Formats: sequence, structure tokens, C-alpha cells
Amino acid sequence: MRDIWDDGYSQSKKLTEEMVNEAEKKLGVKLPKSYIELCKIQNGGNLKYCDYPTSVPTNWANDHVNVPEIYGIGKEGILSSDYYIEEWDLP
Repeated sequence: MRDIWDDGYSQSKKLTEEMVNEAEKKLGVKLPKSYIELCKIQNGGNLKYCDYPTSVPTNWANDHVNVPEIYGIGKEGILSSDYYIEEWDLP
């Protein structure tokens, strides 16, 4: 699974159960197991390949979606973005 990550990125802290519990409590949601498992391998980072084909047009392009990075769990990750907290109406 590590081959998806761009090696030039400084990842967030190593994931702990405490970080998962804190994020779930603060966000008021249960995080998907697959996301938690991915973050156990590497807790966020830039992706080597960021364009993924789709059969449904997006606001990015007609044939793909762009995902340049995955936020990790913690204060340097999903809990750090004021923009997304406001955009997604998170607590």
C-alpha cells in the first residue's frame, strides 16, 4: 500500500487509538474502518498519482477526479482545516 504515497511528504504523527477516538468525538461521527486502516499504514500525505478515472463528469473534468492528498487523523489532518470545517458544517 505504501507505493501510493509521494515520498516527499512529511506525514502526520503515527496514528493511535486515542487520536481516532478524539476525532470521532469531535466530529460526532464514526470514521470508516477502511480510512482508519489506511491511516495506520501512513497517517495522511500526498499521493503519487492524483487523477482517477470516473464515468461520471465532475466539476474538475469529464473523465476523472483529482485527489492530490489524503488528510490523516489528528490535529495536523482532518481536525486542522477551518475551511473544511466551515464548508462541511462540522463542529
